[in-house]
Amino acid sequence: MRSRPGTKSDYASRYGNCTSGCKQKDLLGILLEERFALQVDSLTELAEKLERYLCDAEDKDGDWYRGQVKRNDPIRALATDEDGQKIVTAWMSKRKYEKLLEWWVKGLKIDWKQLYREGLPRRISLPTYPFAQQRYWLPVPKPLFEDQQVQRVISIPNGLSGKDIDSHWLPGGQVYTPNSNKSSGNALILDIGCAGQKPDLTPDHELEQRLANIWQRVLGLETVNTHDSFFDLGGHSLLASRLLLQIRQELGIELELSALLEAANVAELAHTIERVHQQESTSLTKNDLWGETKLDPAIVPTGASPARVGAPSSLLLTGATGFLGAFLLYELLQQTSANIICLVRLNRPGQTTASEVEAFQKLETHLRGYGLWDESKCARISALVGDLALPQFGLCGEDFLQLAQQIDAIYHAGSWVNFTYPYSVLKAANVLGTQEILRLASLVRVKPVHFISTTAALTSPRYHPDQTILEDDPLNFCENLHTGYAESKWVAEKLVMEARSRGIPVNIYRPATVTGQSQTGAFNPSDFVLRMLKICIELQQAPELQYGFYMAPVDYVSKAIVLLALQPQLLGKVFHLIPSQPTDVQSLWDIARSFGYPLQEIAYADWYTSIQKMAEASQETNVTPFLPLLQQQRKVPTPRLDCRNTLMGLQGTSLAFPPIDRRLFEIYFDCFRRSGFLLTPEQCL
Repeated sequence: MRSRPGTKSDYASRYGNCTSGCKQKDLLGILLEERFALQVDSLTELAEKLERYLCDAEDKDGDWYRGQVKRNDPIRALATDEDGQKIVTAWMSKRKYEKLLEWWVKGLKIDWKQLYREGLPRRISLPTYPFAQQRYWLPVPKPLFEDQQVQRVISIPNGLSGKDIDSHWLPGGQVYTPNSNKSSGNALILDIGCAGQKPDLTPDHELEQRLANIWQRVLGLETVNTHDSFFDLGGHSLLASRLLLQIRQELGIELELSALLEAANVAELAHTIERVHQQESTSLTKNDLWGETKLDPAIVPTGASPARVGAPSSLLLTGATGFLGAFLLYELLQQTSANIICLVRLNRPGQTTASEVEAFQKLETHLRGYGLWDESKCARISALVGDLALPQFGLCGEDFLQLAQQIDAIYHAGSWVNFTYPYSVLKAANVLGTQEILRLASLVRVKPVHFISTTAALTSPRYHPDQTILEDDPLNFCENLHTGYAESKWVAEKLVMEARSRGIPVNIYRPATVTGQSQTGAFNPSDFVLRMLKICIELQQAPELQYGFYMAPVDYVSKAIVLLALQPQLLGKVFHLIPSQPTDVQSLWDIARSFGYPLQEIAYADWYTSIQKMAEASQETNVTPFLPLLQQQRKVPTPRLDCRNTLMGLQGTSLAFPPIDRRLFEIYFDCFRRSGFLLTPEQCL
């Protein structure tokens, strides 16, 4: 509240150590340049840490964080890097406060709503007119703290001027105070403007020094401190793979990418390598996936209106900017008359009219790229800017409820598909995002959820090789799933099944490996199988593998999902979208050779050595990101899957699974060559 004449003296007499007011304009330069942060569990701990800091700001044992925003250009690069943003979101969901605070003091923008997802701290808004030359005081609400506690926090040494007072101001004229009913687990962020920098944490033993030297070369930096995050310094997934390659060459240590993601600084990575030398696991954590399957108790349809009967008039689709999602949007436009709201993630925050236009343009460009844009139906598409990895997709409560009121059904095809990142990184988008979808389905009016999963969720070796997995079988095995992506989809499925038991109507669709369109050959260049095929053709070598996989053309999968979803009597079922038999990897190599590509099959270990040499020889190769995943020949089981629910649901329709034969591969390889994805056989000679 703005003080009237005399109020300042009254306030100062009550809190005697507060010697001067603080004008906003005096703080602005400091707030925009230098930041200070602490993690505390109570106001008492906050006071103690502040006192320690004031006594000795250069104390090497002090667990505070300081940084200058303007001195950290890599942060701006990180803000536009999609992988970097998702990693930050994953750390926020796991409450990795130390990493967050290290980044924040150097300029990273943090969504405080996501950090305090169980309940926002109390926010006090201030007028933001520095030119007004007026003073403002923050009243201390009595229910929050005792007066003596507040006095300890605001006590400062006598003689400091207003602009030097340590204060808990945030940019934008806001102040955060801890929630009155949350005494632990919250990080309290403080901004200050004091001279001096946090002392460099230089490597203190040989292993750390060697790792720091490798980081310097890969990142192109002169120095690296032991507690600087790899991604803070400008790293991304490709550079991470190069870093692991350099570590293997110089230290003789094979690390998985998950090790770097979990221990993203020199000190922690050195500790991980020491554990490897002690023959311990390279994984920093063992995921308790069963423990992850607890759906938020608040997600219940109690009080919501019943689901609307009949075809939906408006629906939400996630993942429309992905491969399957684009074809799903096309089929929904063809098979329904519904208005379709597409959740679209942009690389910059904020929801404005301009960003919605940008999101719509992103959708249009994506669909045109696959030949799917239909000008006559585009008026039924609208774009909603949001992020699956954020609570309520980053929407405010009012907008989230409005969305719940507006739609009749949800098609959830969105996920972060990455076969090298661990579960901990993918959790925010793939697991917590699914939980937010289920929350939306339970509000205002019950809405059926059509969840797109994957057959990868069924690849635990706990399944017996001779066992046929039925669509209605319980999802009981998660041990040793081969990727963090498969783990995240397994957990997400369990959440969806729990929601079904609470009264939310859901269908689960498990497509096989989704391949190109069966008529045009339009394909996803980021697909793992295609990337491996491309690598083998460029290398002219393929690994000897006794492995099969189910593959399904994207047009069949998308049409089948919509046809099944539009039959209300099928709600509550699981559907396997697969061919009758898996495709053997050996046959893929044979087909490539039949099209004229010179392809020699060699032992897996020899093949991996060859792709390592390829990666070392070229900084731009597409091999490098996959080295951590391919470093060991993994025996991924090919489960025997039954699809009777799907076949029964599609009876009476004209849709049939296209033959996986030479004609289909001719269409695919022709499209690969025309697009430039693959060289011609003549170019390979």
